[in-house]
Amino acid sequence: MHGSPDSETEMYRQTMLQRHYAYRRHSRVLLVSGTSIFLAASIVLFGLLVVKKIPQYTVYSIINLGVLCFLVLASLVMIVLGIYFLSVTRRMVDSREVPRFRQQERRRLFREAQGRLPWGYRRTSRVILFSASLVFVLVGSCILLLFGPSALDGWGYAVFGLMISFIALFVLPRAGERARQESATRLAHYLMLGEIRVPTTVDEVQSNDPETYRGEDE
Repeated sequence: MHGSPDSETEMYRQTMLQRHYAYRRHSRVLLVSGTSIFLAASIVLFGLLVVKKIPQYTVYSIINLGVLCFLVLASLVMIVLGIYFLSVTRRMVDSREVPRFRQQERRRLFREAQGRLPWGYRRTSRVILFSASLVFVLVGSCILLLFGPSALDGWGYAVFGLMISFIALFVLPRAGERARQESATRLAHYLMLGEIRVPTTVDEVQSNDPETYRGEDE
């Protein structure tokens, strides 16, 4: 039971187009967000260092300067990623790239179905993100303890840290599990259509390469 080559090619071409449009949206969000954060953090940092000319570096000023520098660096990373996604979207979707994209997709499906998710969903990245959230919560708590509940920046740091911790502890694990289940479902669909065959030899099982799982019509 095999799908026609034309329908399969069109399906993958549509998938490439959808990813193309998704990259375009991501690039806009990253560029706008990164530029906004960079400008805001740079203006505040300029005001603290040049306009006010802080005479002495207290614990409070050092914390604020550190957070602002972190935001500037993070915004630059967002801008670079936005430019990268934008450059990807400038390349037209070509039907000649479908075979290569198909193999890449199948490799991805096999990896994710086996639990080898992208780096952003892995435990290491979630631990790093959660550790960063603890830093923000700790900074916010220290500011609130030193200057009282009226310190709005302390509340801002604490709330931001709690949001990051929520993403690390709840959002990313669920998204990773959902991605694994979706990959397993699509993989089962391809097996049912006969586009991928189940490995029958020890070498094929140990190779773990989707190219050895291709249907006989490919």
